[in-house]
Amino acid sequence: MFEWIENRRVRQALLIVATTCIIIITAFGLIESTLAGQVNIEVMLLFVLIAPAVCLPALAFRNHAQQKEQSDAIIETQNRHLNAVLDNMTQGVSMFDAEQRLIICNERFTSIYGMPPAVLGQVS
Repeated sequence: MFEWIENRRVRQALLIVATTCIIIITAFGLIESTLAGQVNIEVMLLFVLIAPAVCLPALAFRNHAQQKEQSDAIIETQNRHLNAVLDNMTQGVSMFDAEQRLIICNERFTSIYGMPPAVLGQVS
């Protein structure tokens, strides 16, 4: 039902909207009490305590999202470089895990050992 909340950008937008609403409602209460000539200490404390408590996580979330995007871009670039190196090697290259499963190989390795080219897409 709420699958759309799994999207990182949607969560970030919801957090920003919620933060803005809380700050506006609290600020409105503070302004109203000031205009009425009765500075409500509870509302003032609420504003002073809630605004940073709500804004700081929103800023941290934004920074985390930006750092994750940068990390993802770096990993993608490194993977492209690795694939380019493997694809252009004249030697057969492979890597196996602890259970002796093939986890990476280049096209030359498949041709040396008579493996079907489809193996390249299945290796994880």
